Amino acid sequence: MTCTGLGAQWNSKRPTDSVLVVSLFNEVKAIIGAQLNIDGKVYDLSNAQPFTNFSDFGAATKESRKGFIVSTDLIRKITTSQRTWLRVTTTAGNFEDAVIDGQTDSKAYHALRRFLASVDQG
Repeated sequence: MTCTGLGAQWNSKRPTDSVLVVSLFNEVKAIIGAQLNIDGKVYDLSNAQPFTNFSDFGAATKESRKGFIVSTDLIRKITTSQRTWLRVTTTAGNFEDAVIDGQTDSKAYHALRRFLASVDQG
């Protein structure tokens, strides 16, 4: 089963921007784009790096990941939304998963909340 994931990185030198790390688990394919649908508004994400990173050969699980530059406020929108879906576009097609959809949430949703709490602490 292939599924998506989200993580984030932040640096105080650029406090208004973050890197949203998009992952694809159990699949080794080049990630060529990503979109977030936050409460019905679609955001095309901008590449932070030209290449997709892959898990090491022989690793227990396959993983593809790529960073995208976003405003830190966009991550705040995710954590306050009622519905956010992530679409990852690869060389093998699109993969979609909910980050949050009403009462259904994901590990990514809770990770982004913890991320923002750390950013807010400075």
